[in-house]
Amino acid sequence: MADDSRVAKGMFTAADAGVLMTLTTHVAAALETVRAAELAVAVRSARRERDTAETMRDALTDLTGTLDRADVLRRLHTTLRRALPTGRS
Repeated sequence: MADDSRVAKGMFTAADAGVLMTLTTHVAAALETVRAAELAVAVRSARRERDTAETMRDALTDLTGTLDRADVLRRLHTTLRRALPTGRS
């Protein structure tokens, strides 16, 4: 190993090599944590996109179920009330 040859040449002591190995282990763990967090964000984003697409599909299915203008407006109003945040608590 390269670390062994450097220890042998006197660049690092055995204790230095141990500290470097510990730091390497911590950096690797931190990188894995970051990768896991990025994956979690990507999954949440994909779920939001899927939910939005399903909402739009359901709304279009409901709206195209009638040719009566008044019924289309009523259905559109109902769909918008369900799909959009109201800002009310």
